[in-house]
Amino acid sequence: MLMLAIIIKDLCLYANRPKYRLIQFSIVLLISAVFFIATIEYFFSTGSNSQINTGRHVFTILVSTLFVVITGVVTPVFAIESIQDERRNTNFDLLHLSRLSTVQILVGKLTGVLLASFALILMTAPIFILSTYIGGFRLKDLLTCGILFLSANTLFVLISFSLALSLHENILSFSYGTIFAVIFLPLVAPKPIWWISPLAILIEIVKPESNPKVWLSVGGYFAVALLFFILINQRLAFKV
Repeated sequence: MLMLAIIIKDLCLYANRPKYRLIQFSIVLLISAVFFIATIEYFFSTGSNSQINTGRHVFTILVSTLFVVITGVVTPVFAIESIQDERRNTNFDLLHLSRLSTVQILVGKLTGVLLASFALILMTAPIFILSTYIGGFRLKDLLTCGILFLSANTLFVLISFSLALSLHENILSFSYGTIFAVIFLPLVAPKPIWWISPLAILIEIVKPESNPKVWLSVGGYFAVALLFFILINQRLAFKV
């Protein structure tokens, strides 16, 4: 029950502050604009090239934009705010005095951030449903994208947690630098390194043909996330 209280507290933090409501509105507005602009552009392109799959191209642009915005921009803010809020109110000391283990505390904080991130994704669901009318995606693609979002989000939340616990200044800048390096730098590297980028994996997922390397990369993200989880847990336990 105490771990559930941590999750609810963090969700209330994200729901009640005007800054986060503005983030929610901005994301829905951005995805809506991208959808209509991409749809119009590809419909015009289809007029001169019947080989263009308008729905699949639009869905690829939508899901890529959503991934970068949610996972690369919003998730670090949520994660860092979650840790800094506990620091400002000295809640970590109180949590250590409770019956919760450091693993339960960390799982509660991680779950709160992940639920807040996926709530933002759900807010854009009507736009993705609209894309089905132009042949946007297969159900298998959508489920695979969801698993990739979960693995990358988990990794990036834990990276942000680690930086928030280690640094006192410029935390968000270091977090953005690290996450955007993971997302974009491999894209300009040779193909084996290219597979490190979750954005590259996302683009592979929405291609008509499946690629088994997708699941290898997703498993890799979860493995690295587990390593970060263990290191952060040890850091928190050391402070008890």
